[in-house]
Amino acid sequence: MRELLLINNEPTPEDRGRIARAGELGLTDPLYNIDALSAKLAAFGTVTVRHYTQLRTLDSAPDAIFLSGCFTDWDRERLHETFADELALIRETTAPLFGICAGLQLIGIAFGAPLVYPGEGYEEFGFLPQTVLAQHPLLTGLSGTLHCFEHHRGQLSTVPEGFRLLASRENCRVQMLAHESRPIFGAQFHPELQNAAHRDGQRILENFFAHYVK
Repeated sequence: MRELLLINNEPTPEDRGRIARAGELGLTDPLYNIDALSAKLAAFGTVTVRHYTQLRTLDSAPDAIFLSGCFTDWDRERLHETFADELALIRETTAPLFGICAGLQLIGIAFGAPLVYPGEGYEEFGFLPQTVLAQHPLLTGLSGTLHCFEHHRGQLSTVPEGFRLLASRENCRVQMLAHESRPIFGAQFHPELQNAAHRDGQRILENFFAHYVK
């Protein structure tokens, strides 16, 4: 059985990240970020959840690492300090790694891409289209347009050095990334959150495990 590490990027270890307005989109309500992601990953292996403040005590190397999103506002001015251990893990790990929403943003920060906030009132929310820009194993079996769940106010302003841009949107260019030589990937959207009409995220997760995780 695969051993999967899920890093909780909510503010505290006890915080599961309530996803507001989930019921509007045909999702379970109430719905919690960490619980939903953990349940989805459990179909692929045994999931261990660690908060980002608890990474120095890891006692084994996982078969894959997932970086969660964050449905609570974080301190934008102290991200390098707050997430120092996680940023080091992103840069140093040899395990396949997939960052989701805030997790993608932390991958960008770890590799030098600035995180920006377009302004008051900006938000991407709902099952929105993402345009595929490049062929990639993660996108096997999918069309030129994805429809995955978005819920964010910040975004990476550039593609970090060493990465390929796989998918984009007009209002948020960096939607999906893949490292050019290491098994490091990220999505600004949430592939783990799906409803009956939108299943592209499921295929992305299946492709990740099929191609990159033993």
